Amino acid sequence: MNIHFIPHTNKEGEACFVMEDLLYWKNTEVTIKDLQAANVFSVHHYFINDKYVKPSAPCYAYLFPSGRVKLYQPYNKDGFKWQGNQSKNDISVIGNSDKLIITKSLKDALVISKQLPDWEIWAFASEAVIANVSISDKTVVKYLMDNDKAGLEAS
Repeated sequence: MNIHFIPHTNKEGEACFVMEDLLYWKNTEVTIKDLQAANVFSVHHYFINDKYVKPSAPCYAYLFPSGRVKLYQPYNKDGFKWQGNQSKNDISVIGNSDKLIITKSLKDALVISKQLPDWEIWAFASEAVIANVSISDKTVVKYLMDNDKAGLEAS
């Protein structure tokens, strides 16, 4: 699947966040700087296989170093809440520590990092997609997945 997104932009043409984003993230302690550091973008519109889509607001693109993308529309009731072309090797990493938390989404990782800043947090693409990674240099490892069948199996 080919995904290309166009972020919201300011007058200077730089990617920015809009009021809907501030309202969505306000109760999480996650800041705009946190989102920018994690390569999260506020999406104005996107293309999937060259088909134009105007998403429900808010919509976020999680951009991985591989160039792959995961789109998140938290309030989308009519279509897909999540869409992406990420692979199982696309992992988001926040922090650097010998204590590790593994979770299922970048949003979870961002929120957890505010509460546990002295932990390293890895976010896989989803609970169903677990990367083959080495954690041998970590002294403490915790798994934090949802309390449903997929989350329990992933843990």
